Amino acid sequence: MPEVTRSRHAKYGNTVFHLEPNIKEAPGGLRDYNVACWMALLSAIDQECRWPATESFLPDSTRQLKPALQFLSSVRTFLHYRQGRDDNMLAWESQDEAAVRHIGLSDSSALDAAGWMRLYFRQARALHYECLRLLESVPAARSSLYRTYQNWRSRLSNADFSVVDSLIYLQQPSAVRDPELMFRIFSFAAHHGLRPALSTETRIQQVLPMLAENPPSGPESWRYLQSVLVEPHAADALRAMHSLGLLTILVPELKLIDCLVVRDFYHRFTVDEHSFLAIECLHRALHAKSEWDQRYGRLLEELERPELLYFGPSGA
Repeated sequence: MPEVTRSRHAKYGNTVFHLEPNIKEAPGGLRDYNVACWMALLSAIDQECRWPATESFLPDSTRQLKPALQFLSSVRTFLHYRQGRDDNMLAWESQDEAAVRHIGLSDSSALDAAGWMRLYFRQARALHYECLRLLESVPAARSSLYRTYQNWRSRLSNADFSVVDSLIYLQQPSAVRDPELMFRIFSFAAHHGLRPALSTETRIQQVLPMLAENPPSGPESWRYLQSVLVEPHAADALRAMHSLGLLTILVPELKLIDCLVVRDFYHRFTVDEHSFLAIECLHRALHAKSEWDQRYGRLLEELERPELLYFGPSGA
């Protein structure tokens, strides 16, 4: 099941934020909720050796997804009646009509199509995040060569972090209260192409309210952000920071582009995702193989402070 789900996500670019999403199969779609429930059930059966009661096997985080599930279910029902068939593609015209008819909304708040889609993306992001958390708990079937590679990656462990299956774990979980160490998690992830483990993210989420009350000063915020921006896998680390709500503590202005939809032919994703993609492309140019792209890579290498260029898309 984990491999099938990862393959399905890959077909949609591993992103929730396509402007015309498939609300069933794409990341953040209803299939992700199904997978989250199935995996929780299988885990409960494995532990209890019997079929458990529904209220006992679903983790609290999954039960808290009920509003997102109701929203997406309403949208899917609307699409099926509108198209007269099993059609799960939320195209431009369907978005316009869904906004006018307040589909999925509990009140009659007036939203244009862009505002309604912003709400959709936030609900889909919550579903997708929970699915990924549960996927992490099930080891993927890997070849012996892959396992050898992962064993080599575990050598990246240090006094602060341990690395297992490309996931970063805290050696001392309570140490995450130190902002210096918290942000070092993401510069470490950006350098090596890793991501925080579920337990690490949970620890970060527990201290976020305290950090939001006393956010880093401007120079400190820039120092933390700069250490991530210059690393080769900066875009993925920034995505992780953004999904946790950490990035907007450093740069509050990013709240303005969170899941923001611009409905034109130049945008394929939300504005925040376009920003991360721009950073990703800049880093990719440094390792380009085509002669034309290598020219851009050489220009980047000449910059004295490339982090300012990388910050341009993220702060747009």
